[in-house]
Amino acid sequence: MVEDGLTRAKAAETVGMTDHGLYSALRKPHVRALRRELVGALRESAASRTIARAEHLADSAESEHVRNDANKWLASLDPSTAPVDRSEVAVTHRNLGPGLIIHITSGEPAALDVTPVRPPLHEFASREKHGALPVPHPAWGAQHAQPAAAEQFEGMERDDE
Repeated sequence: MVEDGLTRAKAAETVGMTDHGLYSALRKPHVRALRRELVGALRESAASRTIARAEHLADSAESEHVRNDANKWLASLDPSTAPVDRSEVAVTHRNLGPGLIIHITSGEPAALDVTPVRPPLHEFASREKHGALPVPHPAWGAQHAQPAAAEQFEGMERDDE
């Protein structure tokens, strides 16, 4: 299965097992350890062949682009000779204002005058004191067409009196 690259079903058929039987066997710890060891050996062998192939391309490829890419890949295998990766990320700070601003000044700061320039144009008018009587709610019925506003709202008098 590892060396020939067979699927699990094909490997089970080759050795005369069922697919489920091979599945169960591959889950056992000692079988998993052996498979991991075989895959590691195969990976090292493939890595050696890949490096040899890349060296051959770096030396004898017709295209300069292929030679350049092969040399870059070979250089990236050793961290001390790895080329610098360059990215084309543009950092924009649109719609951002300044954060913390520190003003360094010398001497005493000038006193800040906080008195109002002019008095307010009008004072706050509450509906209870200065507004109209509330509109009667249909649930109040005919007998309570208007609540006794003078009793409910301080300082408010009824217009019909």
